[in-house]
Order: sequence, then structure tokens, then C-alpha cells
Amino acid sequence: PFKFYMNYVLNARERDIYGLKSSDAGSIAHRLLEMFSLSLKKENKSWEDADREYAEKFVDRHIADVAAEFGSDVYETNRNSAALGKLADAVKLSLWASMEQIKSGRFRPEYFEIGFGEGKRLPALEIELDGGRILKINGKIDRVDKMLSEDGNVYVRIVDYKSSAKKPDITEIYSGLQLQLVMYMNAFCAARKVSPAGMFYFEVNEPAFDDKDSGGEDTDEYILSRMAMRGIYDESLEGALSPALVKSGKKMTARDILLKESMALSSDELKIIMDYAVIKAKSAGGEMAKGKISAKPSLHKSVAACKYCPYESVCGFDIRSGSLYNETEGDKEIVNAEIHRIVEENNDE
Repeated sequence: PFKFYMNYVLNARERDIYGLKSSDAGSIAHRLLEMFSLSLKKENKSWEDADREYAEKFVDRHIADVAAEFGSDVYETNRNSAALGKLADAVKLSLWASMEQIKSGRFRPEYFEIGFGEGKRLPALEIELDGGRILKINGKIDRVDKMLSEDGNVYVRIVDYKSSAKKPDITEIYSGLQLQLVMYMNAFCAARKVSPAGMFYFEVNEPAFDDKDSGGEDTDEYILSRMAMRGIYDESLEGALSPALVKSGKKMTARDILLKESMALSSDELKIIMDYAVIKAKSAGGEMAKGKISAKPSLHKSVAACKYCPYESVCGFDIRSGSLYNETEGDKEIVNAEIHRIVEENNDE
């Protein structure tokens, strides 16, 4: 609550640093992917027509202009020119991996950076709080893929670009720390009346290569396996989703990563997770509407949220003076059962 208050009520911001930020990587990547998708349509090409060489040449032609949108002449310095070159390599790999993931499944990109909220393309996700007040949730979705099934239903996959590795964690969802992706899906499904297929994180970065870990796999296959998307998805749609190009490989394949580091759920279980996210957002919104903005950072797997918070110097939180963290550890089966219980109780009200 305190971070929300500082960011959205007081509009307190860190001083902008003149340089290429790691957070720009994801923005540049999905801007290029959007341009790439539009270019294919303009040239009457399908995703199957594009290959790795075509994608790499596209990045070389456009990355400087796209980067300029995020920092103007800052990229003309030697230091940032080198950083941009490294970023270009990462984006080339990411675009190629995205192409292979898209080609191997039935979902096709439909929207990029689509916003929801006042003045945006989609309406805000509205949640009624106790007392009749309305919580309006705004945001911007990096990418939305769509598939029309044989039965006429439209399914969507949401992809969120990250500059570092991230995977879904049921204990973080339960604690309210990992609701963003789920709320994106809630907002889009509510606005467009479509069905959820999956929500995935995609890391825009060059995967570390380890000869021992690759187990003798082909380099391209190994890279694709390391760049597999992680997320929450409807297990009945796994074949259509194909979050990574899956081949019979050695060691850990892309599908192994999907199964190990993602949450494969039934359609009913996926709906429960989405409903729980709304309940959790309603609870948090209700507390803030009452004026509760206390600083109580989370502690998850021994990592405190303070490590990444820009307001650490002003919040007054100090464990030496008796402040307590909001610890989020817990048995995943117990946490999952509690989520089901909360949703069932809410539906009975």
C-alpha cells in the first residue's frame, strides 16, 4: 500500500538516469516484434514464411530507430552504443525464439502493448468494493495472441516480456505479489468476451550457455529450450499453445521446462486463480480506500521487497525497530487449497 501511495498518489519518482536501462530491453523487444508482425502482414507473409536470417536483418534495420524512442541521442555515446549492440543480440534471439514458438502452435499475435483504462483501447477492469465504491484497474498488456477453436470459441494467450527470468509462483499469487499477469487476463477477457488459454512470461535476454548442461544438444535446440516461456495455462490447450518448439532432446527440453516451471491447470482451476486475483485486488483496494498505507514489505524466499523498492529511504520500515515483514513462504498444496476455499466462500455469498 505504501508503494502505491508514493507512486500514484504523491507521484514520487526516482531521478531519471541518462542511459540505457535494463527495463528498456523488454520494451524495445516487443516494439520490434510488433513492427515485425505488421511488416509480415504488409508484405503478405505468414509467420511460417519468416526465418531467422529475415528476423535478424529486420532487427539490424530498425533497432537504432526504436531505441531512439526510449533515449534519443543517449545511444550515440560509445558506452551506450556497446550496450545497444548487446541488446540487439538479445533481441535477435528473442525475436527468433518468439517466431519458433508462434510457428509451432496455433496462436497468432493479435495485439501489442494494448492498454486498458480511461482513454485506452480497452475499458478499465472495474471491481466493486464494500460500500459501493468502484476500483478501476488500468494497465498495458505487452502481447495478446489469439486462436479460433473448432467449436467457435476464441481463446487468448497473454505474454509479458521481462528483462530477467520469472516464473509463476502460487505462494506469490496467494500473497498478492504476482497478480499482474492474472489481472491482465481478467481485464482482456472481460472486455472482449473471450476465453483464457494461458498467461506467460518471456525473458528478453541471451541464455547462458553451458556445454555440460546442454548434454550434447544442437545449439539452436538448446537455446530454444532455455528460452521457453513460463506461465499458467489450460492443460487441455497445451498442444495448441506450444509455448516452445518441442523436440525429443537430451537433458531438459522446452516441454520439460514448461512442465517443471509452469502451472498446468484445468480450465476450472484456471478460472479459480483468475477469480482469486480479483478477490485479492478487491481486498487490497478496500484497505487503501480506508486510508491504510502502512509499509509492510514482503519477504519471499529470504529476499525482501525492499531490495527493489525506490522508496526504501522514506518509508521508515526498519526491522531493528520492530517492523515485521509480510512473509510469503508456505506449502504450495496448502496455499492452493486455501485459494480454492476463499473463492468458494466468495461464490456462496
